[in-house]
Amino acid sequence: TWAVAGGQTASVLNGLLLTSQGTLTVTGSASAAMGRVVYFEANNGSGLRRVGSVTFDLVSPQYVQGPLVAVASQSDISYNLNSMPSSVVGFTLPGNAASRSWSFVNGQAIPSWLTLSSNGTLSTAPSALTTAGTRDFLTQVTSGGSISYGKFSLNTVTYQGVVSLSVVRELAVGTQFDLNQQSGIPLSGLASGRVWQPVDGQILPSWASLASSGTLTLRPLASDSATTFYLKESGMNGSGVLTSNVIKVDAVPRLLSITGTLTANGQQAQPFAYRINTDGSPTSFSVTGLPAGLSLNATTGSLTGSPSVSGTFSTTLQATDAAGLATSFLTLYILPAPPVITSGSSATSQVWFPFTYQITASGSPTVFGATGLPSGLGYDAATGSISGVPTTSGTASMNVSATNAGGTDSRNVALTILPPAPVVTSTLSMTAFTKRAFNYQITATQSPTSFSASGLPSGLSLNVDTGVISGSTLVPGQTTITIGATNSGGTATTSLSVNFLVPPPAVSSALLRTPRSEIRSITKSRGTWTLTCFPPQTCLLD
Repeated sequence: TWAVAGGQTASVLNGLLLTSQGTLTVTGSASAAMGRVVYFEANNGSGLRRVGSVTFDLVSPQYVQGPLVAVASQSDISYNLNSMPSSVVGFTLPGNAASRSWSFVNGQAIPSWLTLSSNGTLSTAPSALTTAGTRDFLTQVTSGGSISYGKFSLNTVTYQGVVSLSVVRELAVGTQFDLNQQSGIPLSGLASGRVWQPVDGQILPSWASLASSGTLTLRPLASDSATTFYLKESGMNGSGVLTSNVIKVDAVPRLLSITGTLTANGQQAQPFAYRINTDGSPTSFSVTGLPAGLSLNATTGSLTGSPSVSGTFSTTLQATDAAGLATSFLTLYILPAPPVITSGSSATSQVWFPFTYQITASGSPTVFGATGLPSGLGYDAATGSISGVPTTSGTASMNVSATNAGGTDSRNVALTILPPAPVVTSTLSMTAFTKRAFNYQITATQSPTSFSASGLPSGLSLNVDTGVISGSTLVPGQTTITIGATNSGGTATTSLSVNFLVPPPAVSSALLRTPRSEIRSITKSRGTWTLTCFPPQTCLLD
């Protein structure tokens, strides 16, 4: 058993209590005193007694800081006691931060995970087994020979969930997060009755604010850095029991970033628009690598214009705010202008003759097409050449096309296929008499539509529609006539040789011996006419 040794004055014992179990307590009524000595005795109950003493420096705290918070298994919480506010009105720490020297007051049971450096940095790293709860620790600070005493309360907690939040710096209204909607953390009770607050001793950064409903607003500035703090949510569960959880919040301020789709499609000579989007509040934009014809509005981040070239362009986008510069890359796919066919809308060919038509177009087509081709013709899709030998005459409507990455153009081409030129088939040599009716029919293949004849002796004429040469001539002798036949496929000409003879005198049938006799020839030589009859010698006049 323990007891205060007798004979000590009341002033020594004022405010000090010693239990028989050996617990010595300094109560709030104790007055400050340096070097106070208290004697006590211990008795083992068998008559063995020992007397000892304890020397106290009893001080009145001149400043009270906190409460502060330490989190089990976390070594990322530290405090600068030089900047911690004091709850004692009118008290200021001695000297300045550079001249102060901090330490724990001797005689305390300081846990191994709690350290205080002389520059005032208080570091906590409680193990996972640390019991949650609040403890008071005494500190002293010296500066220029003066010493001040104080204390801080340290609330040791464990946390049940982690929320990692990335937030853009320099946003005018900040970024709000509803903690009730964050995944991966346990929550107590019903959302309608849930209350959020910092854990006891936790001081939120200046750029963070928390509503009791769970709305956390973060508005870091350019100079603010990542931080961790701890929040407690409490609520009544379904059984009416108040439960709570501690949530660790890792808040990471970052630069704004360029968001949205980083590819865009356009077409040469067509209006184009793209806006640079960010998750922050940029004050200006810049861009490099734009194709000709496009420009940037540096205030709004809008890219507009009509590109004058086609191709794939890698464009560098930049957005600037008070915290810094965000960079990203935009890939622009500018398609060429669609082709415009420039080759003719009509063409002419002829049956059995080789034919070629070249499809031409602007815009560097990569493939060509053709439909409605007549028999005998085909096309090359790579070159745009239509070629072949037509087999039938007539008119065909071909549809030709040219395609590139930007589109397709097409047009109709009227193809006229002429028939083959005529070939004259009528006899080309004959004998006729002058002064007698002459009739000759020009005949030809391929249905001629008109005929021609030149070198006709006087008295003869041609019907150009029927091809009949008719009339009577007085001019004897060998005559060459150029005759022709024409259709839509061409004209064929050749020479007709006609021997015009002077006709014999008229011979009476009375000169014939029998009714069956016939004159085979009548010739004249030196003024004498000779008749040859058949059968022989049946003429009365030889």
